Amino acid sequence: MIVESAVWYCGPIQFKESICCVGGNTEQGEALYARAKFHANIANWSKAIVSAREELGIEGFCPLGGNTEQGKALYATAMSIYKWRYTD
Repeated sequence: MIVESAVWYCGPIQFKESICCVGGNTEQGEALYARAKFHANIANWSKAIVSAREELGIEGFCPLGGNTEQGKALYATAMSIYKWRYTD
C-alpha cells in the first residue's frame, strides 16, 4: 500500500517515481528501458543468425566467427543482415 503523503526513498529517486517490475522489485524507468532495449537487441541478433544459417544452408553445429571459413561466412552474413534489417 502506497501512502500519497509519505515520501519513501528507493535509491536516488523517490518511491513514487519508480516503476514496479515483475517480482515486486522497484527500479528507475531508465534502467527498465535499457533492459528492454538490450533484450530486443539480443532477439534481433538471434533472428539475424537464424536467417544467415538458412541463407547459407548451414545445419548442425557451426561456431560463429572462429577459424573456419564457414564460421567466418556465417558471422559476416549475420552481421550484414543485422545491420540491414534491425538498425536505424
